[in-house]
Amino acid sequence: RINDLQVSTDQDEQSQSRLLELYRKTTRYLEEVRTNDAASDAFIGSQKSDTEQAIYIRKKLDRRKQQQSAVTVDITTQTPFSVMEDYLFTEKANLEAVKAKLSDVEQQLTLAATRPNRIRQQLVEAIHNQEDITVQLLQPLGESQQPLVAEANRWMLKTQQSALRSKIRRLDQELLSRPMLIDLLKAYKARHTFVAEQLEKRVASAQQLVNRQRQVVAEKAQAAAEKAQHELEGKPPVVQQLAALNAALTDALTHLTSEFERVTQRIDAAKRENDQIADEFRSVRKKLDIGGFGLALGQLLMEKKYQLPELGSFRKREAARAERIAEVGLQKLRYSEEYKQLSSLSGYVGQLITAQPEKEAGRIRGDLEKLAVSRQHLLERLIDLSGAYLLLLSALEPSEQALLSTIQEYQSFLDRHLLWIRSGPIPSLADLQAVPSQLAGLIAPARWSEVATAFTTQPPPVLVLGLLIVAVLLWKTKSMGGLLRQTGANIGSLSKDSIAVTFHALGLTLLLAASLPLLLVVLGWQLRISPQATDFSNVISHWLLRSAMLFFGFGMLQVMYQPDGLAVAHFHVEESRARQLHRDVGRLMVIFLPTSFTFVVMNHFDLAIASGAAGRLCVALVLIPLAVFFYHLTAPGQNESDSSQTSYQYGPVARWRRWWRPLVVAIPLVATGFALIGYTYAAVAHTIN
Repeated sequence: RINDLQVSTDQDEQSQSRLLELYRKTTRYLEEVRTNDAASDAFIGSQKSDTEQAIYIRKKLDRRKQQQSAVTVDITTQTPFSVMEDYLFTEKANLEAVKAKLSDVEQQLTLAATRPNRIRQQLVEAIHNQEDITVQLLQPLGESQQPLVAEANRWMLKTQQSALRSKIRRLDQELLSRPMLIDLLKAYKARHTFVAEQLEKRVASAQQLVNRQRQVVAEKAQAAAEKAQHELEGKPPVVQQLAALNAALTDALTHLTSEFERVTQRIDAAKRENDQIADEFRSVRKKLDIGGFGLALGQLLMEKKYQLPELGSFRKREAARAERIAEVGLQKLRYSEEYKQLSSLSGYVGQLITAQPEKEAGRIRGDLEKLAVSRQHLLERLIDLSGAYLLLLSALEPSEQALLSTIQEYQSFLDRHLLWIRSGPIPSLADLQAVPSQLAGLIAPARWSEVATAFTTQPPPVLVLGLLIVAVLLWKTKSMGGLLRQTGANIGSLSKDSIAVTFHALGLTLLLAASLPLLLVVLGWQLRISPQATDFSNVISHWLLRSAMLFFGFGMLQVMYQPDGLAVAHFHVEESRARQLHRDVGRLMVIFLPTSFTFVVMNHFDLAIASGAAGRLCVALVLIPLAVFFYHLTAPGQNESDSSQTSYQYGPVARWRRWWRPLVVAIPLVATGFALIGYTYAAVAHTIN
């Protein structure tokens, strides 16, 4: 019909275009029918074949598991080292290939689990379209419609309906085949998981053999170098010097070899930790879906959060790894350059004996040539070992990044949900009565004796210097205070006042505030590096280092708002207001020091106590004085008021004070309320933010 219509002249141009469009749509729908029928038949066939294949895979896997014995590798200590390395490389490649297949199957399983919902949506849409087409077919032929166009339109509608009917059949069969496909994918996953586990064991065994053999080679080289150095005692200095250089190469070889085992263990540990945290993450999600936002779940999530590794350690390891890669890469380049020089042994030895007398040169040439050959072998081994070590460090990077990504995702999940999950019930009278006994455990003599023991370690020179600086700052406190007061004497004088005087006052303010924070840093760092450090001393060290910057801010504010201080003398803050803020900051420091320490220790050793009455009292004791401080800090001065008429000249901040001041004061008070009713984590998190 299309071909006839294209050469026909019986129809006008508009009718011909309309007929061609309808005929082409009819052809397209007929093609959809054939495609859908073929897909339906394939789905019907897969329902049986997928089931049979899944049964076959599981039976074969069960036989392999029953026949499983100890994992063996095809290399031994007698295998040439180059063959051992090739075997290890091949096994690692096989493991990565199986892991890629396993990842692909897991992705297919994820998609297969969500596909039924999409199929049902398409079925509803197809049935709705079918109903629309039926309505159109039941409509009578219009008087103005040409018979040929009406006929073509009915053909198109009937073929479209057939296409929809075949699509519905295809979707039905696909939906019916989903369980069989998912079962087959699970069988594939089980097989790939088993093979990956076997390969991991083989790779681990092969890696141990290779590392052990590397160590043996390094020890033999070191023993040979020490023997040569001993035999060449009494020889001319040039010979002994080259022997000593060879011994240094063997030391480098031994050190680099020992690092292989450490990096390999770190890769395995990162993978195990990643799997453990990922499994725990999935388990917590399931518990949240099943149990909802309950009190028990809140305490569980808080425990999980504080058990997660600190992200700072990853950044330190990443920086150390990058530095080590650069160091080994540079050293490898130097080894390669010297190895090229040794390509001509006679020329290399000739350079060494250039300054020697002719008779002496002939006598020591043989010894130097032996040492040069030994050095050539050592350099060749170090170049290969450095390359392998760099590859191993590169392999550590993805494992660390995967672990970091899992921890960040888990931590973000916990942070989002902990904000709105109660971590403890509303405290009762019995809970309040139990607070003294709970706090008594924090002052147990045994724990503080651990801290005293950690302090007995000889401090490094840097910490001794820090203590000396603290002593000098404390000694000069009175004189620096006097200098600070003197800086305000000439404020407002056209001949003597300058910005340098204000900067001088700011420097003195910083120095006066630095003694306590610096002391906290010195004490905290001493506890951290102490070889006698314990769990309790590490908690105190962490609190001291974290609190130092906060106390520096508190101290700077207190010095700034003291009489004749920076705020009064240089920025003309009202003296009465400055005295009030000075008292508020001092009160806040006195309260914050013991309460924050108490809360941190409780939070580390017993989350139940930290989220109970004792912990919530600590939070309230900090937040309420903080609200008082904000109240006085944001109060209007004597020269301004809250009315818009008088505050207009002081700018929008003063003009809108009546609105933002209550909000600033209310934030710590609201956080206190959250803590008291059981949302301790939300209160602490919002306060920190």
